[in-house]
Amino acid sequence: MTLGAVMRWAMAAGFELPVPFRQVRHAHSHLGYYALLFPLSWLVWVGLGERPPRRGVQWLYGTASVTAAVGFLRAGYGPLAIAGSTVVGLLWVGSGWRLRHRLRRWDEPMGSVPVGTTVAMLIVPMVAVTLRRDPVLANGLVASFLATMLLLVFVPTALRGLDVSLGPWPLLVVLGLLSALALGPWPLVVTRAGLFGYGVLLVVQVLRFGRLDWPIRGGWLVVGAGAIALALGGPALLRRDVAIASLHFLVLGPLLVSFARRFVAGFGTRLALAAIAVAGAMSLAIVAGGYGAGRWASWASALLGTADQSSST
Repeated sequence: MTLGAVMRWAMAAGFELPVPFRQVRHAHSHLGYYALLFPLSWLVWVGLGERPPRRGVQWLYGTASVTAAVGFLRAGYGPLAIAGSTVVGLLWVGSGWRLRHRLRRWDEPMGSVPVGTTVAMLIVPMVAVTLRRDPVLANGLVASFLATMLLLVFVPTALRGLDVSLGPWPLLVVLGLLSALALGPWPLVVTRAGLFGYGVLLVVQVLRFGRLDWPIRGGWLVVGAGAIALALGGPALLRRDVAIASLHFLVLGPLLVSFARRFVAGFGTRLALAAIAVAGAMSLAIVAGGYGAGRWASWASALLGTADQSSST
């Protein structure tokens, strides 16, 4: 979160970072997945009756996450980052398949976790192969990797922790994988139909299940409606700035707020509303900047991002 705030202030004020901007961005995004969202998912799984990872596994995972982050800061996708990320990826797949017994129940949404972690890791070698030969395709595959983990692992887990089910895992997997392709290199009619279906499923299930605080319910409904809008808008809306804004709203808004609602004592309606509102305002500023709104959008993104970082921490 701190790296993200530093990047936003660097863009707003125009000062140079001590290391290349791209390397800071890699460290920021990977740390968010490695050291925040996946460990929070682990906690939810333990709360749902799964065995916690052994202490040695926890230390190995933490060490690998830090190693990868340092590697990204030093040299981007260099040997150190690749080594740390490889260990993290193997532990993701191993942890995901500890939930394989949930595949036996078709109505269990957590069955998407082992499939999601496996598919995400299969995308990584494809990124490595295409990185120099076809950077555009590689960037699209990275987006698919991020979306796969979000839609098939983190989102179902966060909602399951609040007693909200996203429905049968086979349907969730099909819609999630098509959505990941639509948000990545292939925004075709078929893949966008999957994104549309995922958005509809999210809206219906959030309205149907659980006693959610209204800001949290509203945040998830915005995510579902946003997926539907992206699917209908097609390439005109599936642009880089919109994707970055959507990712930040989802993660810093309803996703982290849902985790906090489960684990943080005293995390009530007002704090949930504040966090989701700030995340939404920051995302709008990012989109405005992408559409040429001027320097004020960068300053707004930096200020709101710092505020959101503080509330999330």
